[in-house]
Amino acid sequence: MTNHIHFLVTPHAEASISNAMSVIGSRYVYYFNRTYKRSGTIWEGRHKSSLVQSERYLLACMRYIELNPVVANMVSKPEEYKWSSYLVNAWGKDNSVVYHDEYLKLDKEK
Repeated sequence: MTNHIHFLVTPHAEASISNAMSVIGSRYVYYFNRTYKRSGTIWEGRHKSSLVQSERYLLACMRYIELNPVVANMVSKPEEYKWSSYLVNAWGKDNSVVYHDEYLKLDKEK
């Protein structure tokens, strides 16, 4: 996306997401400011988060995130978006970070 990012994560500890966003934010801001010779913050505000409580909603969120670049007319197919989890989820591309047990169960359910 050109003006925002989506993460769908399952934390292992209560503060995991906040800690991860802090690290991502500080490292990216450092990279961005150094690359574009600027200083200061680049984020509008704190990250937003929502609790995903059901398997059905989890799959809906995954679908929304993976199709978002297509809907935004950035690519014509979801696998064309460089930062998408689509290649891992739909085509089984090896990745040690992107996976979710609920998605993997779909293959086993008949």
